[in-house]
Amino acid sequence: MKKFYFLMALFMLFASSAIAETKDSEFALFKRNISPAMMWGEDGLMLVPKANTMGKGNLYLSSNVLDAGKIQDQKLYLISGSIMLSTSEDVELGYTRRVFIWDDGDYTNVNMDTYHLKARIFHLADNYIPQVSVGVNLVSIAANDFSKQNDILYNPYAVATIRIPVGTEQFVINATGVVEEIYNEGESIDPMFSGGVDIRILKHIYLLGEIQGVDKDGKNGIINVGAKVKIGWFSLGAGMFNITRDSIENKKEDSSNNNRYWMANFSFEIPFNKLLK
Repeated sequence: MKKFYFLMALFMLFASSAIAETKDSEFALFKRNISPAMMWGEDGLMLVPKANTMGKGNLYLSSNVLDAGKIQDQKLYLISGSIMLSTSEDVELGYTRRVFIWDDGDYTNVNMDTYHLKARIFHLADNYIPQVSVGVNLVSIAANDFSKQNDILYNPYAVATIRIPVGTEQFVINATGVVEEIYNEGESIDPMFSGGVDIRILKHIYLLGEIQGVDKDGKNGIINVGAKVKIGWFSLGAGMFNITRDSIENKKEDSSNNNRYWMANFSFEIPFNKLLK
């Protein structure tokens, strides 16, 4: 039961702040991780979805690890695991489990389950013309229990992505914009806006940057940056979460906090459509 009740109170604070107006330090950790653990730079940036899908007959397993700081001087990590399947060229669906883990490997028994659906509704061409998708994340903050409405978040969104090859397919730039809302018990916060750019180099290296969760007043967005290497079916990425807040807080706090916001991603893709040909 190590610090369990303290952590439960913290977790519920993140959940309730998704509906109420709070300062970004309370809001960030929970809301920023509703989306699935995507394949960075492919069907999503890092925490921001893209309009692209994985293509018919592809399945992938992906995991994110986020350094969630310390509670009473003990390190805490938020671990996300997803399984996603493309049922057609334009539809993805999947499931994600999230759990807080202490640095000694003990689970907190506080977890979140999310079901995902994304459908591409506009796709005239792969390049230069934006693709548009709509999606929804259905979230239980009570261990896959969807019986209580106050424990359920409903997160619809719309996303557009434009793909621009520079010279050849060896250097490709994608720009993405997202608008989304979060509903709980029929009430919602104001729409939020996110976006970013990913650059693919030599088909194996991805550079990623995003701003997430900007409100109607242009505030409360956070900036994440990262990079990924893909070899065959495997991908490995690393990045920094909320780099702007990190730099502000480091002016006020001891420099030992400099590493609080790192994140990592691992993905494994199985292209059944190619294997079965």
